[in-house]
Amino acid sequence: MQGAILLPAAAAEAQAIRAEAPNARIRPCEWVVLVFLVYTIALALIFPLAPAVKNRLTLVNCAVVLAYGALVHSDCRKCTPVIAVARDWLPLSLTLLAYREMGWFALAHSGHSMECRLVVADRLFLNGGGKAVIEGLGPVFAGHSRDSLCARLCSGARVVGFGRRRRADRFLIVFVLGVLLCYCQFPFWPSDPPHTVFGDDFPSYNSVIRRFNWWMLGNYGIHTSVFPSAHVAGAF
Repeated sequence: MQGAILLPAAAAEAQAIRAEAPNARIRPCEWVVLVFLVYTIALALIFPLAPAVKNRLTLVNCAVVLAYGALVHSDCRKCTPVIAVARDWLPLSLTLLAYREMGWFALAHSGHSMECRLVVADRLFLNGGGKAVIEGLGPVFAGHSRDSLCARLCSGARVVGFGRRRRADRFLIVFVLGVLLCYCQFPFWPSDPPHTVFGDDFPSYNSVIRRFNWWMLGNYGIHTSVFPSAHVAGAF
């Protein structure tokens, strides 16, 4: 019964949202996503990627653009709660696809000059007493250090940020634009993640959260770039 009440409420809210902007067939955040997908195809033609990677990226992005167009067209013809909610969540889901695709741009690069410049501030903090404090407090702080829980909370910010559906577009345009502006620069700043280059700088205290984070980084992390930080952009 509760579901039966929620569906009409969602439909009424979707109709109210459309009434406020009847000419906005494609939402601003959706334009950002679609432009990014086309941009990525063009970028693949410039960078020396393997032909198989270029073909895969082109096929995936073209399929997503066509499917997105069909979804928008269907929503414009007949607004339903399912399609309206799907359009709310799809931009967030596609930021994960964008992240994976940026991983396909990872190219072999010699030396770590950029990483060495970026790590200076970290080492000033860690060698200046920060590392001793983190390790001295044990599980109180070490499990919540920058490379563990905080990183995972940043990843979940996209889900926590949703509130009222009327404000979804405002949230999405800020979040999606900030994150994708970082992703689109990754191929131009080749660099490896800190845990692969400066493993000795991390606190030696181990925890469940840290082990989970290492597992996530090892299985789902990319090696294209760490600058600019999409974690910071998304959290901000």
